Amino acid sequence: MNRYVAADNGIAGRSAYPARVASPSRVVTVVTQRASRRERLLSAASAVFVERGVAAATVDEITRRAGVAKGSFYLEFQSKDLVVAALQERFVDELLEKASTILGREHPDLWSMAYEFVDTMVDFDLANRKLLGALLRQTSPSDTEVLSRGDNRLQDMMANGIRLGTASGVFRVEDPETVAAFLTHGLHGVLHSAIAQGQKVDRVRIKAAIRQIVGKVLAPTDPPE
Repeated sequence: MNRYVAADNGIAGRSAYPARVASPSRVVTVVTQRASRRERLLSAASAVFVERGVAAATVDEITRRAGVAKGSFYLEFQSKDLVVAALQERFVDELLEKASTILGREHPDLWSMAYEFVDTMVDFDLANRKLLGALLRQTSPSDTEVLSRGDNRLQDMMANGIRLGTASGVFRVEDPETVAAFLTHGLHGVLHSAIAQGQKVDRVRIKAAIRQIVGKVLAPTDPPE
């Protein structure tokens, strides 16, 4: 039979040769390679943003740092703004995972949970201060919307913890949602403002100050030391 003539199966024009289907191992390899490329681009973008600032950084600089072709960048991200959003999302996901671990774990008492939560949030922001500062100072259209959504989710988690403490008689709070909003935005407001302006942050001092505020807000009369 002529190789270009369909087999005699009653359907004109159908190829005599079956379509090639990628093997599962090939699919896994492609997915793995793409994930690796995306991570290299994000790591490179993080370094370039810290060094140059988001506004001044270019796609060319990011791809050179990542060691990938410029076309590969656009297979992962349609613009630099989407890289910024992806880095914000990664930051938020890691922060929320830490918060969820603390709030979901059994503690000797709820005050230890509250103070561990404060210490962990401060440590996380300061550990990522260089990238966080670059993201907070950036002026692209994506702005800091993802970080704001992360704060809202963190606020919800904190409100649940406050409700638990109030129901147990440990905290004395009439409006957990408002108190959670105050604490979330207050904690991040102080830290993010200092980080965005490049100010030096005294870790011990700021932890002690925030702990004191948390104690006064959650138990106005006799918070523990």
